[in-house]
Amino acid sequence: MLVPSTLFATAFTKGLCNRALTYRCRQLLTFEVRTLFIHLTEHIMIEWVVEKFIALIPSFEKASSLRRDMQDNALRAISHALNETFIYYRDIDAGKPRSPDIEAQLSRYWSAAAIPLRHIDDELAQICEHKSEYWINPDNWDSEKIEHLGIGLAKVRDQYRSLLAPKKFSLRGKAGSAAKL
Repeated sequence: MLVPSTLFATAFTKGLCNRALTYRCRQLLTFEVRTLFIHLTEHIMIEWVVEKFIALIPSFEKASSLRRDMQDNALRAISHALNETFIYYRDIDAGKPRSPDIEAQLSRYWSAAAIPLRHIDDELAQICEHKSEYWINPDNWDSEKIEHLGIGLAKVRDQYRSLLAPKKFSLRGKAGSAAKL
């Protein structure tokens, strides 16, 4: 089968382009120009899309970096609140008297930890907020309420550590098999 450009060339070289054939030749030429235009347009559009996608890669990398920084800041905040709370309990166990100033500061630490944590673990952020409320007046809280809200220090530390642990992955798609590689 002859393609349009071959038909046009054949008709032209044989001198068959009379008036009717000339009209047909113009139709074929128009068809070829349109087809060429469509192919060029598709190529240009594909090239444009690829260029725009490549231009977005730094934005994705920056967003990933910002998310990592946000997670690190949240983990740093809860780590600080945990450490200061353990230090306070250590001092009390060593015989130092309770300090309303330190308890107020602990409330601020836990509240400050809740804010960035809401982006990575809403449940733990709520627990930190409850810890903050606890330290405003610890005498108003009984062990049943502490257990019900899950704000015991050991439990909070375990949740924090679970966020610290890197997620295991596998090239085969099974959790935990990466260690076998």
